[in-house]
Amino acid sequence: MARSRKPRSDQQTSDLVELTKWVVQSCVSHPEEVAVSLDRGGDTLVVSVAPRDRGKLIGRSGNNLNAIETALAFLIDPEQASSLQGRGELPFIEVRSSRQAER
Repeated sequence: MARSRKPRSDQQTSDLVELTKWVVQSCVSHPEEVAVSLDRGGDTLVVSVAPRDRGKLIGRSGNNLNAIETALAFLIDPEQASSLQGRGELPFIEVRSSRQAER
């Protein structure tokens, strides 16, 4: 199902990426290996972390990642955040291992 959201300005997108990076860096053991970008469609935040930090970032049953997605939803649009959560339209974060760490 396609997500229907208000388009974000370049500044909002940049702010969202930087905020996500800051939050993720505070959750991992190797913050210097964190990289955040948007996928080509602009719907998914792609977060790269050290392989040993993936589990820490995701958390048991995805609890840590869900908390980050929920917090970002409130920061993006506080008035719509609760309804976004109920409809499964929170910002989607994909976690990958950083290439630098795989070497």
